Amino acid sequence: MKGELRVLLVEDSENDAFMLLRQLRRGGYEVVCCQVDNPEAMQSALDAREWDIVIADDGVAGFGGFDALHILKERGLDVPFILVAEMVCEDTAENAMEAGVDDYVSKSHLTRLLPAVERQMREMLVCRERNRADKIQSATYRISESASSAENLQDLYQAIHRIVGELMPAPNFYIAQYDPERDLLSFPYFVDEMDSIPEPHKPGKGLSGYVLKTGKPLHADRSTFAELVEAGVIESIGSPSYDWLGVPLRTQERTIGMLGVQSYTENIQYGEEEMLILEFVSTQVAMAISHKEADQALVQSEARYRSLFENSPVSLWEEDFSEVKARIEALRSQGIFNFRAYFDEHPEAAVECMRRLKVIEVNQATLRLYGAASKAELLSNMDRMMGEKTLPIFKEELVAIAEGQTEFEGIGVNEKISGYPFDVILRWSVSPEYVQTLSRVIVTVIDVSDRKVAERRIQSQIQKLDALRTIDMAITASLDLRVTLDVLLDQVITQLHVDAADILLLRPHSQILEYAASRGFLSTAITRSRLHLNEGYAGRAARERQTLAIPDLTNTNDFLKIAAIAGEKFIAYYGVPLIAKGQVKGVLEVFHRSPLQPDVDWLDFLETLAGQAAIAIDNASLFENLQRSNVELALAYDATIEGWSRALDLRDHETEGHTERVTEMTVRLCSVLGINNEELVHIRRGALLHDIGKMGISDSILLKPGPLSEEKWKVMRMHPVYAYELLSPISYLRPALDIPYCHHEKWDGSGYPRGLRQEDIPLSARIFAVVDVWDALRSDRPYRPAWPDEQVLEYIYSQSGKHFDPQITELFLNFLSRGEYNTLWRK
Repeated sequence: MKGELRVLLVEDSENDAFMLLRQLRRGGYEVVCCQVDNPEAMQSALDAREWDIVIADDGVAGFGGFDALHILKERGLDVPFILVAEMVCEDTAENAMEAGVDDYVSKSHLTRLLPAVERQMREMLVCRERNRADKIQSATYRISESASSAENLQDLYQAIHRIVGELMPAPNFYIAQYDPERDLLSFPYFVDEMDSIPEPHKPGKGLSGYVLKTGKPLHADRSTFAELVEAGVIESIGSPSYDWLGVPLRTQERTIGMLGVQSYTENIQYGEEEMLILEFVSTQVAMAISHKEADQALVQSEARYRSLFENSPVSLWEEDFSEVKARIEALRSQGIFNFRAYFDEHPEAAVECMRRLKVIEVNQATLRLYGAASKAELLSNMDRMMGEKTLPIFKEELVAIAEGQTEFEGIGVNEKISGYPFDVILRWSVSPEYVQTLSRVIVTVIDVSDRKVAERRIQSQIQKLDALRTIDMAITASLDLRVTLDVLLDQVITQLHVDAADILLLRPHSQILEYAASRGFLSTAITRSRLHLNEGYAGRAARERQTLAIPDLTNTNDFLKIAAIAGEKFIAYYGVPLIAKGQVKGVLEVFHRSPLQPDVDWLDFLETLAGQAAIAIDNASLFENLQRSNVELALAYDATIEGWSRALDLRDHETEGHTERVTEMTVRLCSVLGINNEELVHIRRGALLHDIGKMGISDSILLKPGPLSEEKWKVMRMHPVYAYELLSPISYLRPALDIPYCHHEKWDGSGYPRGLRQEDIPLSARIFAVVDVWDALRSDRPYRPAWPDEQVLEYIYSQSGKHFDPQITELFLNFLSRGEYNTLWRK
């Protein structure tokens, strides 16, 4: 199971709701759903809880998907929104994306719902993780800066409160410190809406004491608190809180206290994210507090300073910078002022300054940190330890000295006695009485290797998430599978640090794996790859439906004989089957020209990339099938329309061929006017069906061989209305209604059925009106013989500005003058 997924579903059909939720449950989600079908219900659902995603059916009566999206935007909620529509055409998709819809799914292709939801969940997670990582990283550095800049501990505590309050709601915040020697818990900083500062006391059964005792973070909402009280683990102390979070403050040696936040109202509730934030900053808070306490202790008596210096859990150095400062002043007297540029150009000068630095004293923590048995051993190895790796941070120290700074903090690399490098935060400060000479400087070195490892791991995860997002964007932005596969292979090479990769696609009917895309090969031989499923490692990976690893290809003669990789000198090989919806779509192969030692994360990410490739291939197949279906459907539509048109001509033998001629001529005239192809499709359909309304006119009127009475003319004039009533319920024919409904309207407003005037008449109907009258007058009808061409031309010209649009009349007469109508008439 993938875990809980909280879905707010805008849907008024229980059957559609069942189908949508079934797709999510099939994907492994434990779905928690609230189904709404009106604005009030949606507002109530949004008030009730937070939702992971909103899925809205655009067909809900009186409350469509865009209405739901509007409510979400009004409330300023950043929740992924997926629109479900009966059919998703290009206009629907474009309107949806412009409105802010994150994705859209057609009801006829609900299999896209799960990938769309998973993609939105990944994007939301990436965004949240990145924002949280940035904020936390910024907070840790600001806490570190506050430790150096704060005048005293109270200033530091207030700064920590402000920084934590920017990461999460913290109106009630406190720091508790534990003195193990006196077994006493005190509260040097305590801000609370309900309670006053507690007196120092021995840790009891309160929540703070529980965190100190267990050494573990605790999230105690009302139910958790009640369970702990009932179990006798804690006792209720102080005003009851609605929600409470507490984390221990640890240094390298011990737990020095705890940090707590609490809420007295349901408006502020905490969760896993807030717990992670507190845990992450707690180490920096503990170090900042320890550092500030050490700084204050240094101001005290020399005896106490010595005791704290020697027994401090932090690596402390007492050093003499006086000769270093003297060398810098000598350089200044020679006209050197840009010391950063100078030391970058003359690293040997920085090394010389490093040799002038004198170490007066170090403490026991320093010996432990650097792996020295004694101070003498440490000092005797200083020249070797202070080498190339330590030079960058020392250059920064030299610049600080040159600028007259009395405090410094930097991040760099030191070396242990053994030569093993490790990441450190190095700080130093100068007591006021030594500012002029720098003959006594206290240096603090903190090992942050674990934190750096964690930061690198977070950065790696962010890069991988960015890679997946890049691939997702390629899948959604391009319908060209080759483009998507090229993007994916770029990410494979970059993120997995391999020399080459390719993708082979499985042709299901022939069971052949064929080349699709590649990166990193020295020759083009790979492009001719074509393997049966029972051949090669790729075929084996596809057959066994699991990742195949070959650490050393030099021991596998069969593989090396394959022409596609001959001469590539590959050592390591991994083949991963591309499986989507239970079907093998192909194989992703990666190659490396030296041995690989992948860890679990590497293998997991390889299989994740393979999953993305499978999704891309499956999506491309779905789109190709959809395109084929759309073409077949359009052909069926047009065949039906032409059948209707022929049925009308068969009913009235006198007008046989009329529909075909006027349709062809109308389309040609519209092309001359520059009307686009999409509109021409609808115009052609409208022309073919221009007299479809006559199906509602009786033969006694329609085929009467003489003039009609006024009463029968009223009936005849209803055929455009009958056409509208017949065609308007058919969605794909609505854009074609202009000609059937309006081709008997006249430019001067005397036409029917609505008496439209001039440009109120649709352009296509104005064009068709001229063509229709031209062809009708030149054809025999039951009530009159055909007119000669000269008489027809004279009539058309006379009706310009009355029956016909003058500009269309001129265009039509020019068209006739070129003789193109003769071909149509012969047809």
